[in-house]
Amino acid sequence: MGVSGAVFVSTHPIKEWQSASQYASTLVKDANGNLPILLRKMKSFDEAVAIQVARHLYIDGISPDKVINSPGFLNSSPATVSGFKKFLAGL
Repeated sequence: MGVSGAVFVSTHPIKEWQSASQYASTLVKDANGNLPILLRKMKSFDEAVAIQVARHLYIDGISPDKVINSPGFLNSSPATVSGFKKFLAGL
Protein backbone atom coordinates (compact mmCIF):
# COMPACT_ATOMS: atom_id res chain seq x y z
CA MET A 1 0.00 0.00 0.00
CA GLY A 2 1.30 3.45 -0.86
CA VAL A 3 0.43 6.65 0.92
CA SER A 4 1.26 10.19 -0.12
CA GLY A 5 0.62 13.53 1.47
CA ALA A 6 2.11 16.89 2.24
CA VAL A 7 4.25 17.20 5.33
CA PHE A 8 5.04 20.52 6.98
CA VAL A 9 8.44 20.67 8.64
CA SER A 10 9.22 23.94 10.36
CA THR A 11 12.86 24.84 9.73
CA HIS A 12 12.51 28.61 9.79
CA PRO A 13 11.52 30.88 12.66
CA ILE A 14 8.21 31.74 11.01
CA LYS A 15 5.55 29.72 12.77
CA GLU A 16 3.05 29.36 9.93
CA TRP A 17 3.31 27.52 6.64
CA GLN A 18 4.43 29.58 3.65
CA SER A 19 4.48 28.72 -0.02
CA ALA A 20 7.59 28.91 -2.18
CA SER A 21 6.16 32.08 -3.71
CA GLN A 22 5.72 33.69 -0.29
CA TYR A 23 9.30 32.85 0.72
CA ALA A 24 10.52 34.20 -2.62
CA SER A 25 8.55 37.42 -2.25
CA THR A 26 10.06 38.01 1.19
CA LEU A 27 13.59 37.27 -0.05
CA VAL A 28 13.27 39.64 -3.02
CA LYS A 29 11.73 42.38 -0.88
CA ASP A 30 14.35 42.07 1.86
CA ALA A 31 17.23 42.16 -0.66
CA ASN A 32 15.89 45.45 -2.05
CA GLY A 33 17.57 45.00 -5.45
CA ASN A 34 20.91 43.83 -4.05
CA LEU A 35 21.63 40.62 -6.00
CA PRO A 36 24.63 39.45 -3.91
CA ILE A 37 22.52 39.67 -0.73
CA LEU A 38 19.60 37.91 -2.42
CA LEU A 39 21.79 35.07 -3.69
CA ARG A 40 23.43 34.65 -0.28
CA LYS A 41 20.05 34.48 1.49
CA MET A 42 18.77 31.93 -1.03
CA LYS A 43 21.40 29.33 -0.08
CA SER A 44 19.15 27.75 2.55
CA PHE A 45 16.14 27.42 0.24
CA ASP A 46 15.21 24.78 -2.30
CA GLU A 47 14.74 24.83 -6.06
CA ALA A 48 11.04 25.70 -5.84
CA VAL A 49 11.88 28.92 -3.99
CA ALA A 50 14.62 29.71 -6.53
CA ILE A 51 12.15 29.33 -9.39
CA GLN A 52 9.74 31.68 -7.62
CA VAL A 53 12.52 34.20 -6.91
CA ALA A 54 13.36 34.17 -10.64
CA ARG A 55 9.67 34.71 -11.38
CA HIS A 56 9.38 37.64 -8.95
CA LEU A 57 12.50 39.25 -10.39
CA TYR A 58 11.21 38.73 -13.93
CA ILE A 59 7.92 40.40 -13.04
CA ASP A 60 9.93 43.28 -11.54
CA GLY A 61 11.81 43.67 -14.85
CA ILE A 62 15.05 41.90 -13.87
CA SER A 63 16.07 39.30 -16.42
CA PRO A 64 17.09 35.86 -15.14
CA ASP A 65 20.06 36.18 -17.55
CA LYS A 66 21.27 39.18 -15.57
CA VAL A 67 21.21 37.14 -12.37
CA ILE A 68 22.82 34.07 -13.95
CA ASN A 69 25.61 36.22 -15.41
CA SER A 70 26.24 38.11 -12.17
CA PRO A 71 29.50 37.35 -10.32
CA GLY A 72 27.72 36.13 -7.18
CA PHE A 73 25.77 33.50 -9.08
CA LEU A 74 28.88 31.33 -9.41
CA ASN A 75 28.80 30.78 -5.64
CA SER A 76 25.08 30.01 -5.48
CA SER A 77 23.69 26.75 -4.15
CA PRO A 78 22.91 23.96 -6.62
CA ALA A 79 19.19 24.49 -5.91
CA THR A 80 19.45 28.18 -6.84
CA VAL A 81 21.35 27.44 -10.05
CA SER A 82 18.91 24.71 -11.05
CA GLY A 83 15.85 26.84 -10.24
CA PHE A 84 17.01 29.82 -12.26
CA LYS A 85 17.96 27.62 -15.22
CA LYS A 86 14.59 25.86 -15.15
CA PHE A 87 12.75 29.18 -15.00
CA LEU A 88 14.81 30.53 -17.90
CA ALA A 89 14.17 27.37 -19.95
CA GLY A 90 10.44 27.86 -19.44
CA LEU A 91 10.38 31.36 -20.91
